[in-house]
Amino acid sequence: MIIVYIDPKDTNPRHDQNTLIDILTKANVEFTTASIYKTPLIIIRTLTQKMRENREKLSIVKGPSDKWNHDTLILPPVMEVNGDAYPWWYTRERLDEIIRHARIKIPEKKKLKIKRITNRKTTKDQIEIDLVSLARINITMLAFVSGIDPIDVMKFWPMGERTGFMLGWRLAQHYKCNDMLILADMLVNKAHVADPYTRDKHRWIGDEM
Repeated sequence: MIIVYIDPKDTNPRHDQNTLIDILTKANVEFTTASIYKTPLIIIRTLTQKMRENREKLSIVKGPSDKWNHDTLILPPVMEVNGDAYPWWYTRERLDEIIRHARIKIPEKKKLKIKRITNRKTTKDQIEIDLVSLARINITMLAFVSGIDPIDVMKFWPMGERTGFMLGWRLAQHYKCNDMLILADMLVNKAHVADPYTRDKHRWIGDEM
């Protein structure tokens, strides 16, 4: 799975991003493109972090003098391949190696299946999702669990995706509604037991409020 982060407004055929896309297309390599300027900042930071973590390998290519600078690393095109990220100055000289890496790790046209949310364990209903979408889910979830406000990520999504997210969120709340009510009852009962006033009066002090 390959994602190429580009500047959609740059149509100069001599620039690296358009040369890269042309080569991938002619080589029948499956890839998708994304605007580097509409990509959430948390994902950009994740990409640059991956590049710096892989500094020993990437340093084989000389590159510009400021090649590890953030602004240099995110210049289009940035390639994400099977969880690894490559800056433009590396793809310029090592594209063949990156393509081999992508083809070896992931079989073509492979799809994953996600089971439908249900209380029945024997259900056969499934949803198919491609590897590009799975990668996006993983990156987005990483952003959420790292403390990023979901609104800061969602505001870059099309309206249809925002609607789908909210539907899923409300369904998740609905499925857990009974569990949350049970938990609330448990907390209230625990408060009754823990309150010293209930030992004598058999009522909770909070009832007077």
